[in-house]
Amino acid sequence: ADGNTKNNADSLPTFVGITDRARNRRFNIIQFLINATLLDASFDEEPTSCSNINQALNFVSEPLMYPLGAQLNNERQIIQRYILILLYLETKGLTSWGEKDNWAQPITECNWHGIECFEKTIFALDLAANGLHGELPTAAIENGLLPSLRIIHFQNNTNLQGTLFDSPATTTATTAETLSSSSSSSSIIILM
Repeated sequence: ADGNTKNNADSLPTFVGITDRARNRRFNIIQFLINATLLDASFDEEPTSCSNINQALNFVSEPLMYPLGAQLNNERQIIQRYILILLYLETKGLTSWGEKDNWAQPITECNWHGIECFEKTIFALDLAANGLHGELPTAAIENGLLPSLRIIHFQNNTNLQGTLFDSPATTTATTAETLSSSSSSSSIIILM
């Protein structure tokens, strides 16, 4: 890390001395996520709030957390990173995940453990038997803002709660459901 960040193995990087440029970028991203219905229009948390939503916002707002040369205004990448970091935080990725290689690091999310991409767009999310613990950020995953996502594999995470497209996370049998996403003409395979 450089002189602008602090980081340890049990937390996301924190940024000291937020610049006006980063603060303006954060504001613009909040407006974008509100327009994309990922945030409620009444969202008004301070950048120092410790909520998972706020930490995910800070992560996607910070240029230092993108790969060198990344297009920082790429809406698809902002959405992908926001949803993934929110999933990571909501399911205790910092403390309970078994494998979390490269998560929340300034490299492409396509190189994070369990993510498969085609042309820098996520098509598979495989975090089976990985110690996910907590509530799935269902609305963020289901709202169609990951249009290329075709495979979701969360089997054998016994402390995972919530549903995705009406598939409960607490399903004990190995199940595979194929369903049509309302946001695309393709199907999504869910293993819960």
